[in-house]
Amino acid sequence: YILTHIWNHLLIIFAVYLVLLFVYNKFPKEKDDKQKVIYSSILFILTAAVALAAMVVSPIFPERALFGIIVLLLIPVGIMLANIDFRANYLKGTAVIVFVALLVIYGFQYKTVYDNLTYVTSFWTEREAYIAAQKGKGEYDIVFTKRFELPEEYYISDLSDDPGYWENECYSRFYDIQSVRLIEPDSTK
Repeated sequence: YILTHIWNHLLIIFAVYLVLLFVYNKFPKEKDDKQKVIYSSILFILTAAVALAAMVVSPIFPERALFGIIVLLLIPVGIMLANIDFRANYLKGTAVIVFVALLVIYGFQYKTVYDNLTYVTSFWTEREAYIAAQKGKGEYDIVFTKRFELPEEYYISDLSDDPGYWENECYSRFYDIQSVRLIEPDSTK
Protein backbone atom coordinates (compact mmCIF):
# COMPACT_ATOMS: atom_id res chain seq x y z
CA TYR A 1 0.00 0.00 0.00
CA ILE A 2 2.63 2.54 1.04
CA LEU A 3 4.66 2.22 -2.16
CA THR A 4 1.54 2.56 -4.29
CA HIS A 5 0.50 5.62 -2.31
CA ILE A 6 3.99 7.12 -2.58
CA TRP A 7 4.13 6.54 -6.31
CA ASN A 8 0.80 8.35 -6.70
CA HIS A 9 2.28 11.46 -5.05
CA LEU A 10 5.47 11.39 -7.06
CA LEU A 11 4.04 10.38 -10.42
CA ILE A 12 1.60 13.28 -10.44
CA ILE A 13 4.44 15.76 -10.00
CA PHE A 14 6.59 13.94 -12.55
CA ALA A 15 3.73 13.92 -15.07
CA VAL A 16 3.28 17.67 -14.59
CA TYR A 17 7.02 18.08 -15.16
CA LEU A 18 6.88 16.10 -18.41
CA VAL A 19 3.97 18.19 -19.70
CA LEU A 20 5.82 21.39 -18.80
CA LEU A 21 8.98 20.07 -20.45
CA PHE A 22 7.01 19.50 -23.64
CA VAL A 23 5.51 23.00 -23.46
CA TYR A 24 8.94 24.47 -22.69
CA ASN A 25 10.41 22.83 -25.79
CA LYS A 26 7.71 24.55 -27.87
CA PHE A 27 7.73 27.95 -26.10
CA PRO A 28 11.06 28.72 -24.40
CA LYS A 29 11.71 32.26 -23.17
CA GLU A 30 15.27 32.16 -24.43
CA LYS A 31 16.34 29.59 -26.98
CA ASP A 32 20.05 29.93 -26.08
CA ASP A 33 19.57 28.65 -22.52
CA LYS A 34 17.36 25.72 -23.47
CA GLN A 35 19.92 22.98 -22.82
CA LYS A 36 21.07 24.52 -19.53
CA VAL A 37 17.49 24.78 -18.25
CA ILE A 38 16.67 21.18 -19.17
CA TYR A 39 19.89 19.79 -17.66
CA SER A 40 19.44 21.71 -14.42
CA SER A 41 15.88 20.43 -14.05
CA ILE A 42 16.98 16.84 -14.76
CA LEU A 43 19.68 17.18 -12.08
CA PHE A 44 16.99 17.82 -9.45
CA ILE A 45 14.95 14.86 -10.70
CA LEU A 46 17.99 12.57 -10.44
CA THR A 47 18.66 13.88 -6.92
CA ALA A 48 15.05 13.10 -5.98
CA ALA A 49 15.45 9.60 -7.45
CA VAL A 50 18.57 8.99 -5.34
CA ALA A 51 16.76 10.24 -2.21
CA LEU A 52 13.79 8.00 -3.00
CA ALA A 53 16.05 4.98 -3.50
CA ALA A 54 17.69 5.66 -0.14
CA MET A 55 14.31 5.83 1.59
CA VAL A 56 12.82 2.77 -0.12
CA VAL A 57 15.56 0.52 1.23
CA SER A 58 15.20 1.86 4.77
CA PRO A 59 13.22 -0.31 7.21
CA ILE A 60 10.60 2.38 7.90
CA PHE A 61 9.35 4.82 5.30
CA PRO A 62 6.65 7.08 6.74
CA GLU A 63 4.83 9.23 4.24
CA ARG A 64 6.04 12.42 5.90
CA ALA A 65 9.59 11.48 4.84
CA LEU A 66 8.53 12.28 1.28
CA PHE A 67 8.66 16.03 1.97
CA GLY A 68 12.25 16.50 0.78
CA ILE A 69 11.74 14.27 -2.24
CA ILE A 70 8.60 16.16 -3.24
CA VAL A 71 10.44 19.48 -2.90
CA LEU A 72 13.23 18.13 -5.11
CA LEU A 73 10.59 17.23 -7.71
CA LEU A 74 8.79 20.56 -7.45
CA ILE A 75 11.97 22.52 -8.17
CA PRO A 76 12.20 21.27 -11.79
CA VAL A 77 8.51 22.09 -12.23
CA GLY A 78 9.32 25.62 -11.06
CA ILE A 79 12.32 25.79 -13.37
CA MET A 80 10.13 24.85 -16.32
CA LEU A 81 7.40 27.33 -15.33
CA ALA A 82 9.94 30.13 -14.93
CA ASN A 83 11.35 29.54 -18.41
CA ILE A 84 8.20 29.07 -20.48
CA ASP A 85 7.17 32.04 -22.58
CA PHE A 86 3.56 32.64 -21.54
CA ARG A 87 2.96 35.56 -23.91
CA ALA A 88 0.58 33.47 -26.04
CA ASN A 89 -3.00 33.97 -24.79
CA TYR A 90 -3.95 30.29 -24.94
CA LEU A 91 -0.96 29.43 -22.72
CA LYS A 92 -1.97 32.09 -20.18
CA GLY A 93 -5.54 30.80 -20.05
CA THR A 94 -4.47 27.18 -19.73
CA ALA A 95 -1.97 28.06 -16.99
CA VAL A 96 -4.62 29.92 -15.00
CA ILE A 97 -7.12 27.05 -15.33
CA VAL A 98 -4.55 24.46 -14.22
CA PHE A 99 -3.43 26.67 -11.33
CA VAL A 100 -6.99 27.19 -10.08
CA ALA A 101 -7.76 23.45 -10.39
CA LEU A 102 -4.66 22.53 -8.40
CA LEU A 103 -5.45 25.22 -5.84
CA VAL A 104 -8.92 23.75 -5.30
CA ILE A 105 -7.68 20.14 -5.12
CA TYR A 106 -4.84 20.86 -2.73
CA GLY A 107 -6.94 23.38 -0.82
CA PHE A 108 -9.27 20.58 0.30
CA GLN A 109 -6.31 18.43 1.31
CA TYR A 110 -4.78 21.34 3.22
CA LYS A 111 -8.09 21.92 5.03
CA THR A 112 -8.26 18.27 6.11
CA VAL A 113 -4.70 18.31 7.44
CA TYR A 114 -5.30 21.68 9.11
CA ASP A 115 -8.40 20.34 10.88
CA ASN A 116 -6.46 17.31 12.16
CA LEU A 117 -3.59 19.49 13.35
CA THR A 118 -6.00 21.85 15.12
CA TYR A 119 -7.67 18.88 16.82
CA VAL A 120 -4.36 17.45 18.06
CA THR A 121 -3.12 20.85 19.23
CA SER A 122 -6.27 21.56 21.25
CA PHE A 123 -6.24 18.02 22.65
CA TRP A 124 -2.63 18.28 23.82
CA THR A 125 -3.27 21.77 25.21
CA GLU A 126 -6.08 20.31 27.33
CA ARG A 127 -3.74 17.60 28.58
CA GLU A 128 -1.06 20.15 29.47
CA ALA A 129 -3.62 22.18 31.43
CA TYR A 130 -4.77 19.02 33.22
CA ILE A 131 -1.17 18.13 34.12
CA ALA A 132 -0.56 21.63 35.46
CA ALA A 133 -3.75 21.44 37.56
CA GLN A 134 -2.80 18.02 38.93
CA LYS A 135 0.73 19.15 39.75
CA GLY A 136 -0.78 22.17 41.52
CA LYS A 137 -2.71 19.73 43.73
CA GLY A 138 0.49 17.78 44.43
CA GLU A 139 -0.51 14.82 42.25
CA TYR A 140 2.38 13.55 40.12
CA ASP A 141 0.85 10.25 38.94
CA ILE A 142 -1.33 11.41 36.07
CA VAL A 143 -4.15 9.32 34.58
CA PHE A 144 -5.83 10.39 31.35
CA THR A 145 -9.20 8.92 30.39
CA LYS A 146 -9.63 10.36 26.92
CA ARG A 147 -7.83 8.95 23.87
CA PHE A 148 -7.27 11.06 20.78
CA GLU A 149 -8.32 9.68 17.44
CA LEU A 150 -6.18 10.46 14.41
CA PRO A 151 -5.90 8.68 11.05
CA GLU A 152 -3.09 6.12 10.86
CA GLU A 153 -1.40 8.02 8.02
CA TYR A 154 0.03 10.47 10.59
CA TYR A 155 1.92 7.75 12.50
CA ILE A 156 1.11 9.39 15.83
CA SER A 157 0.09 7.09 18.64
CA ASP A 158 -1.41 7.91 22.00
CA LEU A 159 -0.10 6.96 25.42
CA SER A 160 -0.34 3.45 26.82
CA ASP A 161 -2.10 2.16 29.94
CA ASP A 162 1.32 0.93 31.11
CA PRO A 163 3.20 3.70 32.97
CA GLY A 164 6.45 1.83 32.27
CA TYR A 165 6.01 1.95 28.50
CA TRP A 166 8.84 3.95 26.94
CA GLU A 167 6.58 6.64 25.42
CA ASN A 168 4.85 7.14 28.77
CA GLU A 169 8.21 7.40 30.53
CA CYS A 170 9.44 10.02 28.04
CA TYR A 171 6.19 11.94 28.50
CA SER A 172 6.62 11.80 32.30
CA ARG A 173 10.20 13.08 32.12
CA PHE A 174 9.22 15.90 29.78
CA TYR A 175 6.44 17.15 32.07
CA ASP A 176 8.43 16.44 35.27
CA ILE A 177 5.89 14.02 36.73
CA GLN A 178 6.31 10.55 38.25
CA SER A 179 4.10 8.60 35.85
CA VAL A 180 1.44 8.93 33.22
CA ARG A 181 -1.01 6.46 31.79
CA LEU A 182 -4.09 6.38 29.64
CA ILE A 183 -7.08 4.38 30.80
CA GLU A 184 -10.18 4.08 28.65
CA PRO A 185 -13.29 5.27 30.56
CA ASP A 186 -15.04 1.88 30.31
CA SER A 187 -12.00 0.11 31.82
CA THR A 188 -11.52 2.48 34.79
CA LYS A 189 -11.89 0.62 38.07
